[in-house]
Amino acid sequence: RPGQPNVFERRKVARLARENGRLRLFHSMHDNVHGFEITYEIDLATGAIVRAEHVTPRLPYMGICSEPQRSITSLLGQTADAGLRKRIQATLGGAGGCAQLYDLTADLLKLLS
Repeated sequence: RPGQPNVFERRKVARLARENGRLRLFHSMHDNVHGFEITYEIDLATGAIVRAEHVTPRLPYMGICSEPQRSITSLLGQTADAGLRKRIQATLGGAGGCAQLYDLTADLLKLLS
C-alpha cells in the first residue's frame, strides 16, 4: 500500500579485521526476502583466499538460490588482487549465479583497493 511504513527494509554490514597474519572480510545483507552472510580470509603473506564460507538463513527461492551459494568455495586459492572482481563475475554472478552474492563479494573487494 502506498504510504505504508516499513514496506521493505535492508541492512548491510561489512567488517574487516586483521588477525594472525590474515585479513578476515565479513559482509551480511538481511532484508524481507534475503539473508546472506559471507566470510573470506586472505593470507596477508601470499594474498590468497584461504577461507570462503557463507550462511544463508533466508533465500527467496530455495533450490534455485541454493545452488549458486556453493560456488563461493571456487574462490579458495585465488589471489585477492585488482582483477578478482572481474574474474568472479561469471562464477558468482551471471546467469547461473546470484547477483546478491556477487555484489556482497565485490563490495568487500572494493574495500581492499
